[in-house]
Amino acid sequence: MYNIVASKKVIEGQEISLLHYLKDFWIVIATDENLDAIKNVEDNFFAVDETWLYSRVPGLKGKLDQPVDTTININMATGEININKKHFHLGIPTHSARATRQANVDFSIFKWVFYYKKRYFKALMVTLALLAGALLIGWFFYVPMVLHLAYEVLSTLKERDMFKSGALGPAIVIDEKNQKIATFTDLSLGMGKYPVIRIKKVELPEKYRKVGTRIPVAGAYQNTEKYTHWNYYNPLPLPTGVTDAAVIEEKLNAIPTIEWIKLRAE
Repeated sequence: MYNIVASKKVIEGQEISLLHYLKDFWIVIATDENLDAIKNVEDNFFAVDETWLYSRVPGLKGKLDQPVDTTININMATGEININKKHFHLGIPTHSARATRQANVDFSIFKWVFYYKKRYFKALMVTLALLAGALLIGWFFYVPMVLHLAYEVLSTLKERDMFKSGALGPAIVIDEKNQKIATFTDLSLGMGKYPVIRIKKVELPEKYRKVGTRIPVAGAYQNTEKYTHWNYYNPLPLPTGVTDAAVIEEKLNAIPTIEWIKLRAE
């Protein structure tokens, strides 16, 4: 049995948006609430039992055995139930918001470096040039060399982080020769809608390069200015960092049909 508390709005009948697991109990939140409500659990939440929760969302049955700090996001309109665990990030931070549908896949750094070898070759050449400067001219060339290496390592680790906790979304190949993909997302921070199509040149395995091929991506969101919505979105194609084709197919199927329709329509 699990200890479960729900907000007053949920108990009064509002749709459930998410569950979040703290140390000893799950909290249940309505669609117009957010995790800030956790700060006042004692005042705003009331105990409920599992039977009541499963009567509201039958699909949750058998899915509550999760580690601490797991968030389960629910889309009542589509029936989507996404289990989003907290991942330990190693690289340059991207954003603090947790994806409502995480990519949550294992990242193969060897496969990633292979497909982006041009980028890493350039990084290697810069490193060797700075090393030569340090050996032939002066030790101060070591400073930019170390900073450059640190940046490349942290950038790669950031991409690994996004394969874990980035937002799983749809993309299609629109240019086979130049390996361009189109992705669809909403840059909303919770208020309003900000749908965008992002076109990006990427490196892809040959089997995924045909125009019209569907690609699952892990998306990272950032704010580079003080906007009320995300203003930068970077989609990372899962086939460039995932070695198991079955996992790619699983993630393709996890993206709702309506999102593929919206992407193609735009």
